[in-house]
Amino acid sequence: MSSFLSINVKIWAVIGGVVIVGGSLTGFLVWYYVGGGPGTPPGPVEEVYQEAPMLEELVEAGLLPPVEERLPVNPMVVQPHDEVGIYNGTWRMGLVGVESGTLRTTTQYENLLRWDPEWSRILPNIAQSYDVSEDSREFTFHLRRGLRWSDGVPFTADDIVFWYEADFLNTELHSSYSSKYTQNGVPVIVEKADNYTVILRFSEPYGLFPFFLAEMVGDWITNRPMHYMKQFHKDYNPEIEELIEEAGVENWVKLWKSKASEWNNPDMPTVNPWILTDHYNVNSTHVCWNEIRIIGR
Repeated sequence: MSSFLSINVKIWAVIGGVVIVGGSLTGFLVWYYVGGGPGTPPGPVEEVYQEAPMLEELVEAGLLPPVEERLPVNPMVVQPHDEVGIYNGTWRMGLVGVESGTLRTTTQYENLLRWDPEWSRILPNIAQSYDVSEDSREFTFHLRRGLRWSDGVPFTADDIVFWYEADFLNTELHSSYSSKYTQNGVPVIVEKADNYTVILRFSEPYGLFPFFLAEMVGDWITNRPMHYMKQFHKDYNPEIEELIEEAGVENWVKLWKSKASEWNNPDMPTVNPWILTDHYNVNSTHVCWNEIRIIGR
């Protein structure tokens, strides 16, 4: 029997009319070009950012740096369908059971790639762009410079390599490799080219890989904040036994799995626009997200 799950999300802008920055949001923003109108000769265009009034007040009070300093170098911009929405308010949703994908697509969908609002094509998201080799075996992702986790720590290629080495390849955490990251049973190879470039190589052509990354479960690769999660991994924390005892679990594997999900661990930094404040599981009947966490420099 399905249960009805109510969702409350406190928001600072109506989604249909805001500019959403890929990765950790630092406030909903309005973005536009300042330039000439029709018939104006082509030339340099100035990018101007505006933000919610409550964020402007925090900037004026010295509690936040200016909006330009909080954004990635090239933020992802979502064009409004009609007009910029109304700031503030509470967004309420009802779901039939906890397995509904609606919740993830509306509040937790920040992958390297994503579908456009019409679900007609795949777009770069946390990745600013990506390249595919001619044989579809190698995928190079160029991350947006300046992206941050919800606690303000930069999101870089190190976080993706950490997911690969600490989680994906670890045989204690997984009895087998995820089929989405293998070809004919051979796991992907992940390499860091620089702080904002990561390369994924497969043993065989994998033309459908971008489609997988745009799926809801494609967020694994962008959901392992190294600076936070390494404390729960035996290969990175020599004093992990203290945390195991403190958490009251049997071993580090159970500790890791209890911490490696924003659904069950609201303390885990995320690149999603809202911060979960309640545990979300099969017994949930009401789940709430707080307004966007504001980060500093």
